[in-house]
Amino acid sequence: MKKYCYQAYKEETDELINGFVDAESPRAAREKISQLGFMPTKVYEEGSVQAQTITPQSQLDPGHRVNRLSLNEKIQLTSELGVLLSSQIPIIEALDSISTGASDFKIKRVVTGLRTSILNGSSFKEAMEKYGDVFDPVFVGLVSAGELSGDMDKTFGRLSELLKKQKAIKDKAISASIYPGILVALTLGVIVIFGGFVIPKLATTYAMTGTELPYFTQKIIGIINFFKVYWIFSVVGIAGCIYGLHALFKDVDFKAKFDKFILKIPLISNLNRMINLSNFMAVLGVAYDAGVPIVQAVQIASTTLKNLFIKSKINGMIDLLNKGKSLHDVFSMTDFLEPASNNMIKAGEKAGNLGKMVNDVADMYDKKVELATEALAKAFEPCMIVIMGVVVCILLAAFFPLIMGIATVGM
Repeated sequence: MKKYCYQAYKEETDELINGFVDAESPRAAREKISQLGFMPTKVYEEGSVQAQTITPQSQLDPGHRVNRLSLNEKIQLTSELGVLLSSQIPIIEALDSISTGASDFKIKRVVTGLRTSILNGSSFKEAMEKYGDVFDPVFVGLVSAGELSGDMDKTFGRLSELLKKQKAIKDKAISASIYPGILVALTLGVIVIFGGFVIPKLATTYAMTGTELPYFTQKIIGIINFFKVYWIFSVVGIAGCIYGLHALFKDVDFKAKFDKFILKIPLISNLNRMINLSNFMAVLGVAYDAGVPIVQAVQIASTTLKNLFIKSKINGMIDLLNKGKSLHDVFSMTDFLEPASNNMIKAGEKAGNLGKMVNDVADMYDKKVELATEALAKAFEPCMIVIMGVVVCILLAAFFPLIMGIATVGM
C-alpha cells in the first residue's frame, strides 16, 4: 500500500481540504476519496514533486480575466486536454494538471477559471461560454457535443487537428505575402529617400544656378512640399478612410454586397471561396464525428463562414435538411459545393462513411487554399514590380534633369 496526498472539495460546502489516503494506485486513491464524500482535484503519491505543488484555495481565484488566446495557445490547451482525457483522467484533475504545469500565464488563468466554474456546478460548455472572447461558438458547440456523447477526449483530439489545420493555412498565407511585402517596403523606401531628401537637395542646388527648374520636376517637388507642410491632413485623411471603411464593413447590407462582388474578381474570388469552404467542411466533419445531428452540425459549421453571400445559403440548406433532404441533395440544390466535391459527399452517404468523406473534402479544399494562395502571390508579385518600376521612373524623370542641369552649369 502506498500513501497518496490529495486536495479535494467537500461536496456540501465547497471547502478545499488536504489529506492523505492509503491505496494501491492513484485510481484506487481517487475512489477512496470519492467514497469519503470529497471531490478530488489532485492526487499524488507522497513525496513526489507534484505533491509539493498543492496550493491553497486562495490561490485558485482566476484573477485577471483573459480576453484572448492565440492560435498556438489554443492548440497547446486542446492537445494537452485531449491527451489527459484519453488517459481516463477526470476533467477537474486534467484542468488542475494543466494549470499546475502551464508556463503560459494566460492558459493558467483560463484553465483555473474553467475549473472553478465546473466545481461551482457548471458544465464544461457553460464554463467555456463564460470565456466567450476566448472560445468561439464553434469551439463551444463541439465541446458541448463531446460532453453529451461522452467522447470528450476524441473531441479535443479533433479540435486540436482542426486548429493545426487553421494554423497551417495561416502560415502559408504569411509565407506567400513575405516577398510582396518586401517589394512594398522597397517602393516606400525609394519614395521616402528620393522624394524626401535627394530631389529637394538637388533642386536647391539647381536653383542656385539661376536656371528655372524643369516643369515635371516642379510638379514633383510641389507634391513633395504639399505632403511636408500638410502631412497632418494626410494622416487624418488616411485615418478617416480606415475608420469609414471599418464602419461600412460593419453594415450587414454593404458587407453582403461587397462579399458578392469579391466572388467575381479572378484569383481573389477563388481564394476567398476556398478558405470559406475549407473551414466549413473541416468543422462539419469534426461536428459530425462528435455525434452532432447533421442540421446542428451545419449550423455550427456555418459560424466559420466569413463571406456573407456564401453564408446566406445556409438558411435554405437547413430548411431542406429539415424536410428530409440528404446532405448531397442540399449542397447540389443550393450550389454550395463544386460537383466533384458533392459527388464525394454522395458516395459517403451511400457507403455509410459520411464523416470520412466530409473530412476528405475538407482536406481537398485545404490543398486548394494552398494552390490559390500561391497563385495570388505569383500574380501579385509582377504587379508590384510594375508599380515599383513606374514609381522609380517618375522619380528618375524628376531626378535626371536636375543632375544634367547642374553638370552643364559646372562645365
